[in-house]
Amino acid sequence: HRMIQVTCNNDGWLTNWEVYVSLKNREIHNKSMPRPHCAVEIENQVLEYLQQETPVTRMTSESIQNFHESVAHFELAESELLEVINHAPTEDYQAYLVLELVDGRPLTENVEELLSSVSERLLVPEEQAKDIWTNVIEAEKVKQESGSGNGRGRGRGRGRGSRGRGKK
Repeated sequence: HRMIQVTCNNDGWLTNWEVYVSLKNREIHNKSMPRPHCAVEIENQVLEYLQQETPVTRMTSESIQNFHESVAHFELAESELLEVINHAPTEDYQAYLVLELVDGRPLTENVEELLSSVSERLLVPEEQAKDIWTNVIEAEKVKQESGSGNGRGRGRGRGRGSRGRGKK
């Protein structure tokens, strides 16, 4: 039996988008690498779920950063920001499910502005999103075929700015 070794500490929470991008990059870069069938199957199931049940395919690192900047004045907790990015609420009731009631924070007055930011800054139009993902995937394939990419740490949106983290 091989032991699993932790090579780095937890750097924080990941958005669904970051997981999706990481798995897509892994799918592209590790095609020729032998891996256990069960691991590949699980990754494929996660990718399928994220593509079909979440709005990740309508996001980019830039849209997440723009959204984060546009809602900074709401003083959302990290967990709330993560939930909003992951679920991208478009209706009042959806926003209330992911936001905490905090004394002194006028939640009802801010929900409309939050929903507007989700629609206008976080989610890109579907056609634009399809073009973006097609270009990202094609660029990664070209890198892999030309041998210029090593498949580690590229295009994962791992910088603090793209994680939706920041000041509370």
